[in-house]
Amino acid sequence: NKIYFNETQIIGNTVIESETLYDKLTHKKGEPYSDLEIEKSQFFVVEPYQEMGYIFANAQPKKRIVGDSLNLVYEIYEGSLAYVRKINITGNDRTFDKVIRREFALKPGDVFQRSKLMRSQRNVYYLNFFEDAVPDFDVLDDGQVDLTMKVTEKNIGRFQIGAAFNSQDKLVGTIDVGWPNVLGRGYEAEFQWEFGKTKNNVSLSFTNPWFMDKPTTVGFDVYNTITKWEDYY
Repeated sequence: NKIYFNETQIIGNTVIESETLYDKLTHKKGEPYSDLEIEKSQFFVVEPYQEMGYIFANAQPKKRIVGDSLNLVYEIYEGSLAYVRKINITGNDRTFDKVIRREFALKPGDVFQRSKLMRSQRNVYYLNFFEDAVPDFDVLDDGQVDLTMKVTEKNIGRFQIGAAFNSQDKLVGTIDVGWPNVLGRGYEAEFQWEFGKTKNNVSLSFTNPWFMDKPTTVGFDVYNTITKWEDYY
């Protein structure tokens, strides 16, 4: 005989309201019984706890079958908050630790949140200095959490040489050199040189996106332009 979900209760929760947790259940009264739906419900009920820093929380299902009906009780164990103890950076052969560390949405002493760890991963990856950035965490016996970001450096930078032809200058040459992550400190620099019969243009730019270790961009551009004017038809 088929068994169907009947009454479902959630008990033991004090941090999160019952209504919020009931909305996380993936099964409803009258639907066919499924172990998979119970496992999914366990995951979704615990998820908001882990987002709040209760990474030890769990929901233990207690089943009672009466005829063809299953009465279910999820017993919530909330546990205690987990805090970040330290942040480890590995794999950065050229880039300084602080260039990566300052992109973290979590700092030592913060309540651990998995979503912020994922945001930290995106922030580090978007620097475009690394082929990959893989986050991980270790839970210590005292409930604190150590974070690790393992990065893989990639070859970056730009060096371009070009040439063009026009009626005035005949041949015009260009050199363009871009250097992201200067000295492994996250600075950006660019050198451009355009030269020909009637022109000689040189420019140099430098940008520090974290001036005084704050997310404030400061930079400068230096350029020199020489143009020779000639009478021509």
